[in-house]
Amino acid sequence: MEKEYFLRDVLKAVDVSVSVGLYLVNTHHHHAARKFYQESTTLLEFIEESLHQKNEPRKELDQETGDTEKEAEVYFQLGACYSFVGQKEQAVEFVEKSMQIRQTEEHQESLVDCLNLLANNLLSPGQAKEAFERLQKALQVSEENAGGFIKSIALMALGHAYKDIGEYDKAKEYYQRMIRVSEEFHVSNLGAMAYYHIAELLMELQQYEESMKSIEKALELCEESKLTEQTTLSKGDIYITLCKIHLLLGQHDKADECVKQILTENRPKNNLDRSVSLFQLGAFFSVNGKLEQACDIISESIKCYESERDLFNDEFKLSSGDMVEHLELYRHYCLLLVALGKPVQALCTAERARARLLAEMLAEKYAIREKAELSENDLSILLKSLNQNQIVVFIATPRGKRITFWIMKNDASLEMRNPKSANQDTPWKAYFESLSYGRSINSEDRSLLALYDIQSAADGTQHDRIREKRLFEDSDDEELEAQNLPNQLYYTLIAPIADRIQNREVVLVPEGSMAMVPFAALQDDSGKYLSDSCRVRIIPSLSTLKLILDSPENYHSQTGALIVGDPQVSHVTPLWQLKAARQEAREIANLLEVEPLLGEQATKEEVLRRIPVVCLIHIAAHGDAERGEIACAPNPSSPQIPAKEDYMLTMGDIASVRIRAKLVVLSCCHSAKGKIMQAEGVMGIARAFIASGARSVLVSLWAVDDKATKEFMIRFYGHLKYDKMSASEALHQTMKWMRESKTARYTVREWAPFVLIGDDVNLDV
Repeated sequence: MEKEYFLRDVLKAVDVSVSVGLYLVNTHHHHAARKFYQESTTLLEFIEESLHQKNEPRKELDQETGDTEKEAEVYFQLGACYSFVGQKEQAVEFVEKSMQIRQTEEHQESLVDCLNLLANNLLSPGQAKEAFERLQKALQVSEENAGGFIKSIALMALGHAYKDIGEYDKAKEYYQRMIRVSEEFHVSNLGAMAYYHIAELLMELQQYEESMKSIEKALELCEESKLTEQTTLSKGDIYITLCKIHLLLGQHDKADECVKQILTENRPKNNLDRSVSLFQLGAFFSVNGKLEQACDIISESIKCYESERDLFNDEFKLSSGDMVEHLELYRHYCLLLVALGKPVQALCTAERARARLLAEMLAEKYAIREKAELSENDLSILLKSLNQNQIVVFIATPRGKRITFWIMKNDASLEMRNPKSANQDTPWKAYFESLSYGRSINSEDRSLLALYDIQSAADGTQHDRIREKRLFEDSDDEELEAQNLPNQLYYTLIAPIADRIQNREVVLVPEGSMAMVPFAALQDDSGKYLSDSCRVRIIPSLSTLKLILDSPENYHSQTGALIVGDPQVSHVTPLWQLKAARQEAREIANLLEVEPLLGEQATKEEVLRRIPVVCLIHIAAHGDAERGEIACAPNPSSPQIPAKEDYMLTMGDIASVRIRAKLVVLSCCHSAKGKIMQAEGVMGIARAFIASGARSVLVSLWAVDDKATKEFMIRFYGHLKYDKMSASEALHQTMKWMRESKTARYTVREWAPFVLIGDDVNLDV
């Protein structure tokens, strides 16, 4: 009896997860819904395991609770969620699980939904035959057992499928059959959908007069039926198509009237779909030279997207923010504003798509209640906070490969440059390889590669002369002369703005993978490096900089340093001991007159305890930029064979504390690297510290010789401590010393990889 009540309680939890998941699906929050369906699946698997262990037949529970339909629905909705986010293999896997249950239990109407969804995810050039077989089977099942709604859905799915492969006559045939079914069953909302899809099809075939008749019929049925929530079509969708047809027929006044109707209509729940439709309509107006109207429409499209985006979790915000169609919204709007002579608004639009999640996280850390979005007034205030020697350069590519520069000074002036010669075809990746992977270096492997079985030391020694793994295996530019590339990059990224940035501190806001360019090492025609005449630092976005500058005065610590070197992990992981990192940490600690955390003292627990209260953090350890992890020593309470969470400092751990450091120095392999996202920038260890409250982070673009790294760090901290330089000036002078040194003869590989991200800071160390 206790077992029965217990299982029923578990099934109630399944019911709750399914219900919440269904609500989220119906409101188009598919990523959030996935979490609840996965939770439901886990609970169902627990039930299965419980019954199996007691050797009791599943059928008894089925008869008592009827949970097979719950399980089938969980699997189906999981499949729908995976389908929505483009993960077709997972979608097919879960839909087939749902079908197996529903075929056994003869849930025929639900089976039609499964077959339709399965076919939609199989409809690719290599699987079209199988997809159509499944769709035809769905139609057959619906004709034998289902009502008008299910039958119409099956017919519509076949119409869509034939349209996708270019068989327009067949597609039109199935849409017309859908009309007849809707009339037979008196379901006018489904008739409206059928006429709408026929209008779209005829518009593609350039049969505009016939398309107009069909869309007007759709509008008539829409007015009759007051489209129900069961349909994905809205009145606004119909007006958007109607507006396009008016434009194509040259009926501009009528198109303008449709725009008024569209913009005043109450927004439906499926704002993502509406956003896409509005964007397409805005593009129509752009092509026809009606830029003002296009601006209004795409502005509304962005509002729809952002209203939906604000409801999603961080995972969805990351993925949706980097989807091409969503980036194109901002790019197209930016171009329209440029064409209309509004460069400031264009910049704010380009910025609006840049590192938004990072800005939201920072606003939360700093308890800043205002929306983390840069307005024209915010931009003016931000620029006036700069000193006379600072200049901000925002780099973006709203025109595709063509680069646009916005140059800003502290008088709030703004100049936009869009040189015709500048483009992204310059092979900077090959140059990056030539610097970071061009020869063997005497360097410890401070990455986590060995832990993940990606790479191991060649001869089993802990301090091997390693040759770095090539990152860009697919580069077509490997045979280019490396010495020519710095000049090409300079010509693309610096030459168009060179007259404005000489002898200044340049704050660069690069886009996407441009953040990985070693700007300090770019050379002009005479061979002069950019760092000979400029100090350079990077910020992910203007909003990020504004939030850092607006942070409460007492937020960041004024004193204290945490120096971490060579956390002891070699006894519990395949990672080697880092003797050079230990020596580096010891010498820096001596210089700053603090006690370092070394070896087994550098536990995860102790690092997390000290991180929130110090002004400076220096970590020389095994790190992984892409995963955002740093290997610490296991906690004292860990078992003999500790779990990963007992010693690995993750991005989640960093996010859980309020880091108040003015400066974080990550002396780990490739600490500037990470997953490169066009909108959010580089997602790695450096970003994790910035998002958690650090004012600035010093990182390296590639692995550097151990001796050179130690010399760099000692001189850098000497400038901070004894010369009272800011971090930016200390970095600049240290690079200059290494570049001009006649005794050590450091190469560009030794001094060029170090990058300061965030604000410039002064430390009392």
